[in-house]
Amino acid sequence: PELMQYEKRFIELYEQITSKLEETRRYYDMYNTLTDSKKFITKEISILNSIQGQFEVAMTNEDTRTGLMRSLDQINSGLLQTFKKADDKLKAEQANLKVMNEKHTSLLSKQRQYFACVKEFQDVCSHGEKLRKYMESR
Repeated sequence: PELMQYEKRFIELYEQITSKLEETRRYYDMYNTLTDSKKFITKEISILNSIQGQFEVAMTNEDTRTGLMRSLDQINSGLLQTFKKADDKLKAEQANLKVMNEKHTSLLSKQRQYFACVKEFQDVCSHGEKLRKYMESR
C-alpha cells in the first residue's frame, strides 16, 4: 500500500512538472514573439522619424530630393529582405506543423489499434472464462 502511494505521488509530480514545462515554453514563445514585435515596431518608428526629418530638407532642391529617393529605395529593399526572412520563417514553421500533424495522426491511429486489440483481448478472455466455467460445471 505504501509503495502504491509513492507511485501515485510520483505520477502526480511528473504530471505537474510536465504542465509547468509546457506553461514555461508558452511563456518563452510569447516573450520571443513580443520581443520580435517590439523590435519591428521600434525599427518602423525609426524609419518614419528618419523620413520625416529628411523630407522637409529634401524638398528644398533637386539633389537632396534625389538623395531622399535613394534613401527610401534602400529602406524599401531592407523592408523587403525583412519580409522575406519572416516569410521563410513562417513557411518553415508551417512545414514543421505539417510534420507534427502527420505524426499526431499516425499516433492516434496506433492508439486506436491498441484499444481495438485490448478490447479484442478482453473479449477473448471473457469467452475463455465462460468456457472454463462451463467445463467446470460439467
